[in-house]
Amino acid sequence: MKKCSVLVFCLVLFTSVNGQFRAGVARKSITPDTPMWLSGYASRTQPSTGVQHDIWVKALAIEDNNKNRIVIVTTDILGLSHDISEEAARRVIKAHGMERSQLLMNSSHTHSAPVIWRR
Repeated sequence: MKKCSVLVFCLVLFTSVNGQFRAGVARKSITPDTPMWLSGYASRTQPSTGVQHDIWVKALAIEDNNKNRIVIVTTDILGLSHDISEEAARRVIKAHGMERSQLLMNSSHTHSAPVIWRR
């Protein structure tokens, strides 16, 4: 399987549903390897101290026989800023020849994931 960046997804499983649709899924751990400040904890006085469960970015792609495609991406984080969402979308669109209207981005709104901001 080829390696993927967090922002450019490899669709690793394609199946046909009655010959009408193909669906592919992918996932990548986005668990930080260093202590991070967690979202939603305004009263915390220190960053995280360990990892209990990995956090993930996951993608589902669905395509019909006419090559109409939609990709749904979900992240196990509190949320993404507009800037980060649009940068991620730009990279996915460029890598896969899609339109912005074919890409839906979602966050699970967890308070057990790092604060995300541009560096």
